[in-house]
Amino acid sequence: MSLMRSGSRTAISLGLLFLVAEGAAAQQIYDVPLEVVGDPLAHYMQETPRDPADYEELDSPIYRVTRDYNRDGRLDVAFVFTDNCGAGAYSAGCPYEFYLQLADGRFRAVGGAWLRGGEGAAIESPEPGVAHLMPCEVNQAGEYWIASIRISEGGLRQEPSVPIVDFDADPRCSFQPDEQVDYTYERCSTREYLRTRTCVWRPAREE
Repeated sequence: MSLMRSGSRTAISLGLLFLVAEGAAAQQIYDVPLEVVGDPLAHYMQETPRDPADYEELDSPIYRVTRDYNRDGRLDVAFVFTDNCGAGAYSAGCPYEFYLQLADGRFRAVGGAWLRGGEGAAIESPEPGVAHLMPCEVNQAGEYWIASIRISEGGLRQEPSVPIVDFDADPRCSFQPDEQVDYTYERCSTREYLRTRTCVWRPAREE
């Protein structure tokens, strides 16, 4: 399970698809071709197709997170369908697909990871173009650790896990204060996209 805290509140959810034992080598999360695309949303919709008939009566949003995930100075994007999330709720964890922006304005599809707090998990960067997304994890025994994901144009890799000694005191497990938020989190109607092939993005926090 993955969680982040804000004051006395704790948000708990499903964890990553792959958990790596402490001391193990980094592992590629998905063995996928790293395609370069001009329109990341169109690519995401092509790779995860939807039947328009399923959205005639009930609609659900696509979420988009815009953030410099690999810390190269360019804004990247991550997408997820709400109805792909655990238990049908965003708070239960979602399978994000990541697209890193290249110097020419196109995007590289680098794969996906299932996690909670993907829009606001801590990021550490040893060098431009390489970063570590660091969601906090917990198991049923109440043991905590960081399950870092290395993000670069070479793809996503699950890093060896690192135990957390004091969860409440670890800043990597805290939500960012409003003045430090470095991402935008938006939603678009799946029905709208299937009808028009365009999205009108609205702040997701209004839900």
